[in-house]
Amino acid sequence: MQDFFEKLIASDFMPHGYCYLWKPGLVWLHAVSDSLIALAYFSIPLTLIYFIRKRRDLPFNWLFVSFGIFILACGGTHTMEVWTLWHANYWLSGAIKAVTAMASVPTAVLLVQVIPQALALPSPEAMRLEIAERTRTEQALHEAKNELELRVLERTAELRSANEDLVAEILSRKRAEQELQQLVDFVPQLIVVLASDGEWIHANRVAREYTGISLDEYQSMDVIGKVIHPDDAEKMRAVRERALSESDPFELEARVRGKDGIYRWFLFRYNPLVEKGSVRRWYASATEIESRKKEEERVRKENVRLEERTRIAQELHDTLLQSFLGASIQLGTALDKLPFDSPVKPKLDRVLQLMDQGIEDGRKTIQGLRESDSHTLDLVLALSNVQQELAVHQPDIDFRVTVNGRQKPLWPLIRHEIYRIGREALVNAFRHSQAKCVEFELDYAASGLRMRVRDNGCGIETEVLESGRERHWGLAGMRERAVRIGGQLEINSSRTSGTEVQLSVPGVIAFQPSYTDYIL
Repeated sequence: MQDFFEKLIASDFMPHGYCYLWKPGLVWLHAVSDSLIALAYFSIPLTLIYFIRKRRDLPFNWLFVSFGIFILACGGTHTMEVWTLWHANYWLSGAIKAVTAMASVPTAVLLVQVIPQALALPSPEAMRLEIAERTRTEQALHEAKNELELRVLERTAELRSANEDLVAEILSRKRAEQELQQLVDFVPQLIVVLASDGEWIHANRVAREYTGISLDEYQSMDVIGKVIHPDDAEKMRAVRERALSESDPFELEARVRGKDGIYRWFLFRYNPLVEKGSVRRWYASATEIESRKKEEERVRKENVRLEERTRIAQELHDTLLQSFLGASIQLGTALDKLPFDSPVKPKLDRVLQLMDQGIEDGRKTIQGLRESDSHTLDLVLALSNVQQELAVHQPDIDFRVTVNGRQKPLWPLIRHEIYRIGREALVNAFRHSQAKCVEFELDYAASGLRMRVRDNGCGIETEVLESGRERHWGLAGMRERAVRIGGQLEINSSRTSGTEVQLSVPGVIAFQPSYTDYIL
């Protein structure tokens, strides 16, 4: 036994201070932090003991005792952390940690065992019914007091005692609700609590600070009319009224005015608390989505720009290019009728060549404008057409296409950029990889869209991926396009497994919502 205690307090190792190179700032940082933690841990058991002594009527007192022992042991471990900064009694430190472990495991096990008992406590509705039943019993006993006076007196005493217990439990539940409201105040979202009829009960600290409205004002004024944008207020009232009558959870988007007078977009989620088939409370949260709305507006404007480019391309093709083409045909016909030795024929030949070159340049320009309209095409069809163009020079490459999920409508700008990235990846795979097989995969999921182009070729050199030389492969442009649409591009390549290009775009950015997505 003596050897055990000698080994327990032995100091055969270096203190922790050596690990910290005895730097004063680092040593005292750990010393002060662990000391404050230990002090807090030592104070908690005292508070729990005081609480248990004052509230002997509470159930599960042993749980508080077990938890207090565990916290006290935790304080001991942090005290030893301070001690071992200068004294290397690590056996003693480990023994205290073992005690902490022995205290923590029973506490955790006992807590799991007590949860079903805590959940079995009666609800406020059950207590209300019991109170009403006992009140009727009291009235019946009073009506028969002449005959059963002694029994009435005894029963009245019993009921008084029971009522005291019920009142105490009701007060306890009220305190629990107050604690829940205090907890809600720490949630970083805007949270409000409503009665079953939609009347305001509580608004958390974040909601009050954001809107500048006090809790009393929440409970007494028309909050929707004050803080919701006029264009959204009626929609919110209508959706709320329908949902409250049907007791169904719902979501909607609306602009909320802050105390600075600025309206910002929020996503509201309303969920009912249902007890015994009826709604007891409504809990509503509001999450700011201002950045998402700005991104949607940016995409909408970009779509308008792309549509304008398409219109200009069509106008150029139908007017200017057709006029040049007609003039070229007429000029060619005139040249055919001139004598072979006519002195103006060489000059007209040159004019005809310039016109043909202008027509070809015009076609390329129009084609470039129309490529931005690739969003009107099916992505798989458009990229398969690219593969067919490339396969003319590489007919031996096995090309495989896989589409997963139901195709969803994409924003025009998003589809155009995805098409350009996929085209560039296919061009690299067919022209530079020396691959025997190229796989193209497109996944439509609720979380977003994923496109993957993979080959089994020679791969891309590491120094190309890590330097500016990747522009030779068009990889830099692909990365820029991915960033432009809020996507993420990953390029993995090796000489043994080939190259894989994977683009992921979140669904909230990629998919174009329908009208029903906004009417929740």
